[in-house]
Amino acid sequence: MYVNFAMVGVLGASLASVAETCKIPDFVWENGDPDKRLVESVPLSGLCPGMRADIEMWVDARDLTNGTPEASLAWDDLSGNKWAGSSGGTVLRWNRPGIERDAEGRRKFRICTRVLPFDSTNFRLYFFAAKPAVGRIRYTDIRMTTYERTYAIKIASSAYRDEAFDGNVRFAVSFITDPAKEPQDSLTGTFSFKGQDGKAVNVEASSLSSESAECEIPVSSLALGEQDVVFSLSLKNGRLLSSASLQFKRLDSPAKRRVMFDRFERTFVDGKPFFPLGMYWSENTLAKSGSLERYVRPGVFNALQTYEKAMTPEMLDAFHAKGLMVVASVKDIYAPDPKFFKECRFVPKTVKTEEDETQYVTDVVNRCKSHPALLAWYTCDEFSARFSERLEKRYRLMKQLDPEHPVFVLAFTDNIRHFLGALDVGGTDPYPVCSQWPRHAKWMNARPDEGCVWEAGKTAVEERAAMFGLKPLWQVPQAFMWAWDHGGEGKRPDLRFPTRLELSSMTWQQIAAGANGIFFYSYGQLLNNCRNEGELHKYFDEITVPVAREVKDMSHILLMEPGPQVEKVPPRTMVRTWRDVDGAVFALVCNTHPERRKALFAVPGKWAKCEPVFGRGVSLYEDGRLRLDMSPICVAIVRLER
Repeated sequence: MYVNFAMVGVLGASLASVAETCKIPDFVWENGDPDKRLVESVPLSGLCPGMRADIEMWVDARDLTNGTPEASLAWDDLSGNKWAGSSGGTVLRWNRPGIERDAEGRRKFRICTRVLPFDSTNFRLYFFAAKPAVGRIRYTDIRMTTYERTYAIKIASSAYRDEAFDGNVRFAVSFITDPAKEPQDSLTGTFSFKGQDGKAVNVEASSLSSESAECEIPVSSLALGEQDVVFSLSLKNGRLLSSASLQFKRLDSPAKRRVMFDRFERTFVDGKPFFPLGMYWSENTLAKSGSLERYVRPGVFNALQTYEKAMTPEMLDAFHAKGLMVVASVKDIYAPDPKFFKECRFVPKTVKTEEDETQYVTDVVNRCKSHPALLAWYTCDEFSARFSERLEKRYRLMKQLDPEHPVFVLAFTDNIRHFLGALDVGGTDPYPVCSQWPRHAKWMNARPDEGCVWEAGKTAVEERAAMFGLKPLWQVPQAFMWAWDHGGEGKRPDLRFPTRLELSSMTWQQIAAGANGIFFYSYGQLLNNCRNEGELHKYFDEITVPVAREVKDMSHILLMEPGPQVEKVPPRTMVRTWRDVDGAVFALVCNTHPERRKALFAVPGKWAKCEPVFGRGVSLYEDGRLRLDMSPICVAIVRLER
């Protein structure tokens, strides 16, 4: 079946300009085999990179048994990966809360894509239901609204809050081109700014691709004070495609803030380096008897991240009295919008408009911003890329209300680049135990008992790369079991809690990827879902706390300045280094996979001594290289001296 794009109307503007609406023929999905997961689709024409699409349809499942309908607008990428669009949040599920219904029992699906990426192709509308679903599903009154393409330019800098006194500053830009019309070799990218002498300066991008551009500029070459640094994307024939600007400030003295980040992406609190180490707290966790005392008893955590929507100075007093700093949340304070279900699920009842949300956030920030326990503000928890404009607006509000504390955004790797104008520190939350093993089973022989912990390091590397390495990274290791969200251990025993070794490996992999803060997810899950004290003791005291203690005991190393870059890292291994004031280098080495790892590799420098600090499996080879002989998914830190 091919889609006939007969024009039937016009809707309002969105991210780009006026949208067009077309009707898609009704579709009937029918399956008689309960052992078959039937996925059917129809092609969509008229879409290209840089566009955005919304689809609405009515779904009738009265003739379906043992399952529920689903639908997705998805696409392939240029590398041949199929159904890439599903990761963009386009899958619609039958039992989504708040879904619109009619008198006949039909439900209304709304599919809202992000801006289609530069490498998207082969767009299709998919219809399916998870096995053992059998019967018939009718998808009717299907309409697709498309919005004119945009280059969706986002520009960001490596300087905290886009201010710098000295050194070099990196600027990076993301955008969306259409390779069919604008091949990479036809593009040029130029950064423009006011120089030290007040004259205009143009600098060509040092790297340029179909979706990004970068350059590095000495701060001393910029004019003092505030100015707009402008990026222009053009064709080599001189035609301007699009441009964007970033307000940047060259300072005449170093900035001083209560909490900030240095050029090595380390957190500083009151001028002192700080490695945030804590767990997520659910809303109302503090109100549970003994919850705070239990959390601080082991003496390992210095921070926490809470979902409390209405943070108060009294709550912060309680945390401060126990020596804890708090990442306070305003991530649920967004006025409801049916197009943004995931982002607006837990909105306070009093917040109905954007004016309401602004007032609510303003009240929370103003009453808490001067408290010594406040570390940062949390504005986003796994939001879709389409939410970027509202998230940028929230970021501007937070900077205006509280210039002394950073904004933390947590998002998936395919979305975080859209949020670069809305964050000071980014992160992601890969939870691979054991949700990832089925997709690795075919080509990596993965099993549920192995946990797929390498996903934690891989995802952190991807997250940092998606942010161009411009922003600090705080990561969220998995300290819960997926079975709690899927009917319990009896129903899904494969979705288990990580072992201590797995949690240690995931945590250290994320640190090796560049994380300078760790928040385990989650203390709230443990308190809410453990069936008894014995289970809580097992998962909290015997697994999570000991891993946190590993990090705490090594925090003096983690707060040092970076050491030399290891160019040739052995396969399935991660390495990160730090350098102390005496010139010694500390090397963190992670075996990321569940098999023994043997290799030789070099850390730049002539080393005469290799002293184990944590773990085992790394020693000095006779030629000054390091010899790796490490057990599966294990970790080691060594101190190297000349």
